[in-house]
Amino acid sequence: MRAMLAPGSGEDWVGITADPLPITAAYEWAVRPDCGAVVLFSGTVRDHAEGRSGVQHLTYEAYEEQAVPKMADGQLTDFVEPAKWPDWTTRYRKQMQYRGFGRALLSTLRESGGTVLDSVYARVGASGKPTLLLWGKEDSTVAITHADGVRKAIPQAQYHPIDRAGHLPHMERTDVVNPLLITFLRAGSG
Repeated sequence: MRAMLAPGSGEDWVGITADPLPITAAYEWAVRPDCGAVVLFSGTVRDHAEGRSGVQHLTYEAYEEQAVPKMADGQLTDFVEPAKWPDWTTRYRKQMQYRGFGRALLSTLRESGGTVLDSVYARVGASGKPTLLLWGKEDSTVAITHADGVRKAIPQAQYHPIDRAGHLPHMERTDVVNPLLITFLRAGSG
C-alpha cells in the first residue's frame, strides 16, 4: 500500500490512488487560517444501499479543468529514483496539452474505479497467447504483490520482476527491459 502524504509545502494536494486515504491527515492539512471553509468527502462502500444491492464502489467525479492540470505533479512517484527524471513533470505537462489526453486519463479512472481486473486477466490467460509480464519490484502505484494473482490468471505469462524499478520499468531499466522485449518479440515472429 502506498501512503498518501500531505505535501511539505504548497496549496495543492492531489493524488489518485486505490489505497485507503488518510482522512485525518487530509483534514488537518486543509484546516488553515487562509481556508474559508473545509469540505471533506468521505464514503464507505457497503454491499447495500436503499433500493440497491451489490454496491461495490463509490464514484467520485472531478472536472477535467480542475483535476488534469494537477495530475503531472504526482507523476514522479512512479519512479524509484525521481532525481534521474528532472524534466518528467514538464514532459508530462506537454503531453497534457493534446486534446483528449486528460480526458482519456479521467475516463480511465472513472470507468475502472470499480472494475475487478481478475476477469480481464482470466480472459488473457484463456486465450493462451504469449504474454510478457514486466513488473517493477518497487512499484508504488500497483504493488508487485499483485503480480501473483496476475500470474495465476495468465499461466503462460513470462514473468520478469525488474530490480530497482517502479511503475515505469521500461523507462527506468532499459538495460534490462529492452533485451527481454526483443527476445519475446523475436520468439513470436518465428
